[in-house]
Amino acid sequence: MISGAASPSTDGPEFAEEASPAISATSVAARDAPGIAGDRCPANSGTLAVAYVDLLAADGLVGIVGQGSPGNAMSKESDLTKLTRASNLVTGLRKHFKPGEKLVVGGVQYTRDEIIALFEEHTAAIDDKRKRYAAYRAEVARERKLARRSLGLYLDLHAALGNHFGSVNLWRFGMKEHGKPGPKTLQSKLAGVQKRAKKRASK
Repeated sequence: MISGAASPSTDGPEFAEEASPAISATSVAARDAPGIAGDRCPANSGTLAVAYVDLLAADGLVGIVGQGSPGNAMSKESDLTKLTRASNLVTGLRKHFKPGEKLVVGGVQYTRDEIIALFEEHTAAIDDKRKRYAAYRAEVARERKLARRSLGLYLDLHAALGNHFGSVNLWRFGMKEHGKPGPKTLQSKLAGVQKRAKKRASK
């Protein structure tokens, strides 16, 4: 028998097979069946919060009956949490289930290897995302460095081309003449202060 009982956890619901009123007759009849003694099963350890486990001896299937986690439960989880959970789950499945052994989880039949493949694919996706994000950050840093260099050169070219062709001809290079600032009034100064404050608040 595969027992789903476990010690209380602060991370999720307690797993107490004796306290579950929904244990099926098949599970009760299979209490004395040989099988794997259940280790502590961490609460809320993934896509299922396992309440108890039934052994469906007639079909050679293991039925894990539990309540799925909310759809947004993983939205704030770190990659480390996801990788650790997947690794621990895959290790447990390989230890306690044989290759090709079938499980019914949430009314859907899977083989042990199909479940392992899903979590290994997720792990690979996380690794790929990390590599792509690192490459993205490197490209952002490279672009910013080039932007500083190109802006400095652009300003120098603006001055050089203006001296050579005259500022009125800067338009030939997509440039504009520097406007001559007029005298600032109290009203224009106040407008400038408000504009800068609004810009800082939007960041």
